[in-house]
Amino acid sequence: PFDVVVCNPPYYAGEAASPDERRNLARHHAGLTFAELLEVAGRVLAPEGRFSVVLPLGREAEFLGLAAEHDLHPHRRCSIRYVPHRPPKRVLLELRRRHGPVQEQEITVEGDGPEGYDPAYQSLLSDLMTKF
Repeated sequence: PFDVVVCNPPYYAGEAASPDERRNLARHHAGLTFAELLEVAGRVLAPEGRFSVVLPLGREAEFLGLAAEHDLHPHRRCSIRYVPHRPPKRVLLELRRRHGPVQEQEITVEGDGPEGYDPAYQSLLSDLMTKF
């Protein structure tokens, strides 16, 4: 079993596909459905493990409904907006096997920090991106 599983799955279902086959594979779920992803995550996750995923905000309810069928429940939720004064487009979720209060957060990508990024966004990605 794994203590942590992280996934940035293909997002889109039913939207217009790109003529670029590699882009389609990365962005459209024809090769991996949410149900398949959650089945595997539920199977390989340790009892106290965490499953983290990034999703389009519009598919969050669908994903959480399927997650509950695999006894995975939201523990942390962070909505991501790209620019201030626009609605969020993505959501970061951390799921666990136990129910509990959900820690909520919102981050904006664009901001006043170095390189034009919001400091909270930079902090979130500082271990992954060398320019931060």
